[in-house]
Amino acid sequence: MSIQKKDEKPFPYLIEVSVIGHATENLKKIKKAVLNIIPEEERAIAPFSIEELEGHHGNPIFMIKTTLKDLKRNFLEFLFKALSYEDKIKLFNEINAHVDEECNLYIRLDKQAAFMGETKIKQEDPIRLRMKFKNLKRSMLIKKLQEMLKE
Repeated sequence: MSIQKKDEKPFPYLIEVSVIGHATENLKKIKKAVLNIIPEEERAIAPFSIEELEGHHGNPIFMIKTTLKDLKRNFLEFLFKALSYEDKIKLFNEINAHVDEECNLYIRLDKQAAFMGETKIKQEDPIRLRMKFKNLKRSMLIKKLQEMLKE
């Protein structure tokens, strides 16, 4: 077990990505949107699973998921660099609401923007990210995330 050094950037050991696809949406385009938020060199290791579900009104919806682990590059650095200045400020100010007691970081990204190659924070109909961290206290993780957002 390695203990993270105080000056190291947080590196998630596991990233869970999930997105809902509606019957009117093209699943290939949704997968492309997800791949667009992953560093190019890591895209080949993104195994997708698709689960068919029933929506509120009986319509078919699809839960599309991928789990990333053992990444060669820090996903957070890649993600934060892709965000606009405004989104970085918003996330910086709201970071407490995005980190739970188990040191999971939750971020929701705009599915439509991701398809177009842009990375934007959005709460409605999002691509959901859950990043898990080891060997960090919540307060230290929050501090390090805010430092990264300032870069």
